[in-house]
Amino acid sequence: MSEAVARARRTGSLMAVCMLDLDNFKALNDLNGHAAGDLVLRQLAERFRRIQREEEFLARMGGDEFVLVLEGLRGPEELVPVFERIRSIILSPFALGEGHLAPLDLSAGVALYPLDGDDPDLLLRRADNALYTSKIQKSSRSVWWKRWEAREMAGENPPEYGLDPYGPESSHFLERTDKFHFMAAEEFIRDFYEKLRLIPRTRAIIDCLSPEEMEHLKDRQKDHLTLLLSVSVTRDALFRAGYLMGRTHALVGVDRSQIDESYRLFQSIFQEKVFQSGLPKEEKVGLFSIFLARLKDDTEGQFKGLESTVEAYHSFLGRSLPASGSLMPDVMAEEMEILGQLPGIRSVILFRPDREGLFVPVFSHQTPEEYREFLMAGGEHPVLDSGQPQGKGLIPQAWLDGKIMSSPTAVSDPRLKPWIILYEKMGIRSTVAIPVFDIQGKIAYVLHLGGEYPGQFESEWMRHFCEGLSRRVTLLLSRPGLLPVLPEATSRHWRNRLFSGGLRMVYQPVINLLGGVPPKVEALARLEMEDGQTILPGNFIGVLGEQELDRLFWHGLAQALTDLRGWDSQGLSLGLSVNAPPFILTQSDFLPRLREQLRKSGFSPNRLYLELLESLQMEMNHEFVSSLQELSRLGIHIVMDDLGSGYSSLDRLRSLPFDAVKVDQSLIRNARTDPYRTVSFIGMLVQLGRDLDMSVVVEGLEFLEQVEIAFFLGAHFGQGFFLATPMSAENVPEWYGHFSRFSPIQTPKTALGALALHWKSTHVGTSLESARYRLSLEDCPNTRFLEEKGLSGLPIGLLHRKLHELRTRGASSVSALRAMESEFSSELVRLILQEKL
Repeated sequence: MSEAVARARRTGSLMAVCMLDLDNFKALNDLNGHAAGDLVLRQLAERFRRIQREEEFLARMGGDEFVLVLEGLRGPEELVPVFERIRSIILSPFALGEGHLAPLDLSAGVALYPLDGDDPDLLLRRADNALYTSKIQKSSRSVWWKRWEAREMAGENPPEYGLDPYGPESSHFLERTDKFHFMAAEEFIRDFYEKLRLIPRTRAIIDCLSPEEMEHLKDRQKDHLTLLLSVSVTRDALFRAGYLMGRTHALVGVDRSQIDESYRLFQSIFQEKVFQSGLPKEEKVGLFSIFLARLKDDTEGQFKGLESTVEAYHSFLGRSLPASGSLMPDVMAEEMEILGQLPGIRSVILFRPDREGLFVPVFSHQTPEEYREFLMAGGEHPVLDSGQPQGKGLIPQAWLDGKIMSSPTAVSDPRLKPWIILYEKMGIRSTVAIPVFDIQGKIAYVLHLGGEYPGQFESEWMRHFCEGLSRRVTLLLSRPGLLPVLPEATSRHWRNRLFSGGLRMVYQPVINLLGGVPPKVEALARLEMEDGQTILPGNFIGVLGEQELDRLFWHGLAQALTDLRGWDSQGLSLGLSVNAPPFILTQSDFLPRLREQLRKSGFSPNRLYLELLESLQMEMNHEFVSSLQELSRLGIHIVMDDLGSGYSSLDRLRSLPFDAVKVDQSLIRNARTDPYRTVSFIGMLVQLGRDLDMSVVVEGLEFLEQVEIAFFLGAHFGQGFFLATPMSAENVPEWYGHFSRFSPIQTPKTALGALALHWKSTHVGTSLESARYRLSLEDCPNTRFLEEKGLSGLPIGLLHRKLHELRTRGASSVSALRAMESEFSSELVRLILQEKL
């Protein structure tokens, strides 16, 4: 056994000393004779020989007792399969001779080197003590073998003193032994970590520590031992201390079984120190009893701290996803704030490479200031260039490999040398780089987490968390309706510039398609940079959260009202349409503030149009509905913007006091690639607005064919670059001065216009519309369109003529008429697809 202990010490493995005993063997011997007993022992030896492995040694100690030595164990958990294998050899009855069989069972006690002792004789005694406990608990035990525990001294449990371990008697007892506590602490901690390091899984964690961190850990453990034996400590205080230690254990990768092993080792070493001391026997037993009771409370706190820490991380992944209408800056700000509050997280940064391959932050929590200071002091961004030191870090590798990359020792990892100063300043001891993918499965970002503890991202449960986090952030950043992510520095610059002189309002006239002077303009925000570059809303809106959108609305409205007063002074009276985020209407000060703005400007409320984006933010709650109703009573016009973008509710459109709807411009862009369905869908939206007695505006009219679609489908107004481009406030009066009245279109010039006219003629709803669209062949605008295009004598022209002939026959040929209408639509679509803009 001495040689086995030396080998275990040399290899850093565990060794088990097991005492085995055949249950009821003496009774079998007495009943059947020694010859039968010897036969059973020979059978047992043969059965064991068949399953014995090279690193296992079995010897008979005498009678029915055996000692089993197991070498090369990596952890106590490996005892379980070994004992299951040994148990299998006694499941079959033993032959006693003359055809008689006898069932037998085993009991065993186990002691582990170095956890339960480091001396062969001591290990044998402790294994024998555990065997004794196993046998006397045979009627109630759940397994047939038992690991030695520190309570098993000389084969019996320590006497119960009946003292409250935190009561005055215990405090007095601890005061008497205080000198021993102090003298034993240093030696205890040294022995504890020497033996703890011999457990392979624990050694892997300890090896992540620098010498300074190891000394710090020993000091903390010494303080913890002092607290365990403190005269004044309470159960709650000890439980809280254990809870915090359990949290640390969870983050460095210690699991429940390792805490249990540490608990056993703590008991074992403390028992040795106590019973080798010169204290009187009564004080030895009393001190050890108090220690065990308090250690139990401390360990329960550790278990609770470990479980709650793991649960906090899992709960983060289980959080509900934000509503689809949520704004990207708000979504990611909340996500990263909560992620940064998880135990042990020191930094959260989402990186993306720019055109030069430099990884720049796009969203961050806690770290931007430190990161900027680091860069200003000469620090370098991670970069997509493995030839540079900055290209060898975790972030570029995660991007290139698409795999999670981690470092258990951030301040000493040579791959992270360019950022060690930054990590030391931020208290980061471990890091992980997590790839985030786009909706096509291509890598789009790298999420970097900094941990407070060494090895924080190495445990199995933490790896599962990182994988889940990658999936969650991938899903968030790929959700429809969320705008692209910009670098953090760009976002910050744009936000600062927007509210420090960079906001400029431009105006786009809304054209009356039925003729007449355009009655209003829409105010559109622009971000003007210091170098004169203009940033459009589709780019900068994505960097604004709700508070900043609120500021943008009020700043933009104030600027627009000032421009309106200037036009009024020149004799130009126009309506003003402004975009308002729906959430702003539920703010308690919205209506009073709006009234005050209108009062100061002298602007009549009925000249103001508030455009509300059709989105899930347009909730049907009491505050929102009441605010809309009050706006309507004031005479302010309410417009549903981007109708058809996917969020509308017919009930919402019907029940809320909207005066107008604007058909989303993305719809008309599809007209050339999907002509019939686009025309049909826009036509139904226009008809819906008209049926609800609302004005209908079609946006995005950039070509003549799109204007013709809007006109022939019956829209009241059109807006787009073909009709009028956005212009500065100074240019508005001049544009109106040169504007010639928009004339209603008499004949379509494009095949899309002809298709829209044809669709409308087949979907007339009123007698007035019938009179407008159901014309004779000679008066039909499409007849003139076909003639001008030279198509009258071709199949499409002949179809058009037959179509009019069927219409004159009335109801007797409805089915034939519908077939002819469909065929003519198909010919127009074919013509559209052949046309060039």
